[in-house]
Amino acid sequence: MTVVLDSNIVVSASFFHGKPRKCLQAWVDRKFALVSSSEILEEYEQTLARLTMEFGTQPTDGLSVIRRDARLVQPVRLRPICRDPDDEIYIQAAVAGRVDYIVSGDGDLLVLRTAHDIPIITADSLLKFIA
Repeated sequence: MTVVLDSNIVVSASFFHGKPRKCLQAWVDRKFALVSSSEILEEYEQTLARLTMEFGTQPTDGLSVIRRDARLVQPVRLRPICRDPDDEIYIQAAVAGRVDYIVSGDGDLLVLRTAHDIPIITADSLLKFIA
């Protein structure tokens, strides 16, 4: 199974325990493959930096592992379908990487349910699929 993780999953996993962290750990444990792009990595980094300043705490260092081990793809430029244009990067990478799922907690993505025949699921759903 191959997935794209939205930044809210990676950022939540970096600061908190819970289902997003279990998803990231499942990837580390090789229960699925992770696809990303330079745009997604930049989004992860910017969001982590902003929240580190806001919370005043250091997140776990999952980003360096993602940079090292995720399969990077060149996003496919597509006609926008998401109501939040910033979320298109996840769809573009998912199509380029021919992933099985986009995993998100973002309502702007989840409301779509699928994007170019790729299901958009929650962390909880991913954990059920890999159990």
